[in-house]
Amino acid sequence: MSQMKSAVFTALFFIGIIVPALLMFAIDSLHQNSFAKVTKEITELVQEDAGVSDRVKSVVNDYKPKGYVITFKDQFGQAVNGIMNYGDTVYVNFKYTYKSVYKDQTIESTNKAFIAKRNGVNPPGWSGGGGNNGGNTDGGELKTFTAKTTLSGNSTQEQTFIIPNMNHLLRVTTNTGSVQVVKVDGNRVTIRASGGSVKERVQTGGSVKADETKIVTDKVVSTKSSEIPNSITYNKDGFVGTLTKTGEMKTKQTGGELIPGETKVVGNQTSPNYSDSEGFKGTLERYVHSGTYTPPQNKFVTAQTSANYSDSEGYRGTLSQYVHSGSYTPSDTKWVTNQTSQNYNSEGYKGVLNRYKYREVTVPGEKVYKHQKIMMYKGITNTNRGHTMKDVIPSPFAIEYYSAVYDEFKDFLMSIHNGELSREHCTADLGPVNPCEDVDGYFEKKTNIPIQTNLHHVWGGYRLSSEVWNDLNNGIKTLGDLRNSGNWMTTSAIDREVLVDTGSGFPSLLYYDDGMATGFLKPDWRTLRKLVQVSSGGWVSNTHYMITEMGYVGYVTKPQTTKTEYRYQGYVTRPEKDTRVYRYQGTVTKPAVDTREYRYGGTVTKGGSDTRTFEYTQEYQGTVTKKGEDTRTYENRYQYDLIFEYR
Repeated sequence: MSQMKSAVFTALFFIGIIVPALLMFAIDSLHQNSFAKVTKEITELVQEDAGVSDRVKSVVNDYKPKGYVITFKDQFGQAVNGIMNYGDTVYVNFKYTYKSVYKDQTIESTNKAFIAKRNGVNPPGWSGGGGNNGGNTDGGELKTFTAKTTLSGNSTQEQTFIIPNMNHLLRVTTNTGSVQVVKVDGNRVTIRASGGSVKERVQTGGSVKADETKIVTDKVVSTKSSEIPNSITYNKDGFVGTLTKTGEMKTKQTGGELIPGETKVVGNQTSPNYSDSEGFKGTLERYVHSGTYTPPQNKFVTAQTSANYSDSEGYRGTLSQYVHSGSYTPSDTKWVTNQTSQNYNSEGYKGVLNRYKYREVTVPGEKVYKHQKIMMYKGITNTNRGHTMKDVIPSPFAIEYYSAVYDEFKDFLMSIHNGELSREHCTADLGPVNPCEDVDGYFEKKTNIPIQTNLHHVWGGYRLSSEVWNDLNNGIKTLGDLRNSGNWMTTSAIDREVLVDTGSGFPSLLYYDDGMATGFLKPDWRTLRKLVQVSSGGWVSNTHYMITEMGYVGYVTKPQTTKTEYRYQGYVTRPEKDTRVYRYQGTVTKPAVDTREYRYGGTVTKGGSDTRTFEYTQEYQGTVTKKGEDTRTYENRYQYDLIFEYR
């Protein structure tokens, strides 16, 4: 029976206590998870939209029937109902009520959303940014209020200010450090300012003591005079300095006695330590017994031809080389151009230069007045049978001054000899007025000299003697050579009259060409004159000729020419030139000469004693300084100039 009661009690306990508890735990867990999702969703949505946008409001309204109450405030505690500025903070307050197993349960939480966007979307009706306090400004005139915090030794100050007629705080700024709005209660604004610079520095206590100086004296007492210093260091009662000797050192005998002994003076000793059989002892001083000492001597010598110096006075030394005279010019190469000569030799520089084209020079054409003289020869030579060729040659005067006539006449005679003027060309026994046209034309073409020839008894078989023609063909160049050859022989039986006429008519125009100017000159008949006229002999053998001269004048043309002008350029070298003459100079030394011989002498003592003791006193004086002290204490004071902007 009891077991049954126990089982029933256990079942009732489980049904009445355990099951509802488990059910409540499950329901609470479900709602808490849902609440966490909602808080996360709304917070992220506020961050995404940079404030309480229309979308945020719509989502909040959707959660109201489900038991959610969601409100928004900025960092100043004012309600937020719109888009916030970059850097503002929105606090999202959540309150959720749901039915549990036994009664309604409420969950509350606050999330903080940091606005990190600069381009949030304003809902309809929004007219401004949130500023430092966020929220809807709802218009109104912008006002400012200035205030100062209390001058304080704390760099962080929290203070409340009453802003007259303030409905909505926009922002607070400070001249130094930073300022944060802690609380806004109506027109009462509590701020916290920190990090500012020092406004003023105020002495709170202590004082400054200047350095103190004074003159002090001190003394040192010692039993050894060698232990008395030149200066001592002073350091007493905060005064520090160095004292120096003042006055003479005082000596006072403190004990012992001096018992004088017997003394004598000795000299010419070879040792400084003296002792003799009489009991005299002592330390002797060295002195010069004999001889002299000459110290080393120096002198400067120059213009020497050897580096090793020695002279009769005993001076010796090694000298240094120097340039006594002359100079040295090193070799040098330089570039020269625009030279008119290929071989360069100037200022010691020499070289063979290369030609280069310097420029093109145009020489303009011009008319040049020219004058030229020409001579004409006109002669008649008759040769009959039995007469020699020598008789038909012009006179020596003509040969000497008009040798060109011979070349023309020689060609004509050789033409006859070679058969070029024979019966084939001309009919025999023509009268003197009927020239042989063929012969004349041939000779004219060959020599450009007008010829008229009257031939009598011309037979094809007749020739001049071979010796004469050999002379003409083998080196006879002038009429004078022909006359002096000695090979003249009687001609064959040829009876002829030859007229060589180069003066029957001067040309109407004379072509002029000197290689630079060309053109035609006109005869100046005023200059026509007879130079030579010869008439000799009779019918058997005679010679008649005349030489005349006339000048031609006029302007000829010198055409425009382009002349290439060349210059020379290249490297030229100046060889080194060394005319230096070296000598030696320096300081030479004459060694010291020491012929001194030393001995020792002095006062030596026999007997006596000195047991005296002494005390040495030296006074010192100087200025010592005691450093001043600065025990001042200071406090830094801070004050912030604030500007409140509000509507």
